[in-house]
Amino acid sequence: MAESTTTNPRVLKYRAANKARKEAKSSKVGNKKPSKEIKAKEMAPITREMTIHMHKYLHKESFKKRAPKAIKIIRFLAIKTMKTHNVKFDMGLNQFIWSQGIRSVADRIRVRMARLPMEGEEGKFYTLVSYVPVASFKGLVTKTVEETEN
Repeated sequence: MAESTTTNPRVLKYRAANKARKEAKSSKVGNKKPSKEIKAKEMAPITREMTIHMHKYLHKESFKKRAPKAIKIIRFLAIKTMKTHNVKFDMGLNQFIWSQGIRSVADRIRVRMARLPMEGEEGKFYTLVSYVPVASFKGLVTKTVEETEN
């Protein structure tokens, strides 16, 4: 539709504002500010032991989706905590999650997340999540494990 000549003040004001906005945008294209260089922290192998309150995440989740959702929650927390997108589960953790069935996942799970270097690739890491059996969850906090205990 071709621009029609109009005397409507609202339309004229809108066109003037649009024109000014386009001109300002085109003048900014060449005058970009230099981007700040963000120094990424050096990733290093580290192991953390933490308790995950599964009941908080699985509350009001339908019964047939609880164990699969628990796996997804642990994967999400591992990605967020260890800052790696490649997450692998220990067989013992998977067996513990599914041990009480699809709908009766434990309220709390103690896990050890280890950020390990990928073989053959420099600077890339993956996270190995394993189950830590505990008698009681009282007084347990997230802690960094100094040496990996297998």
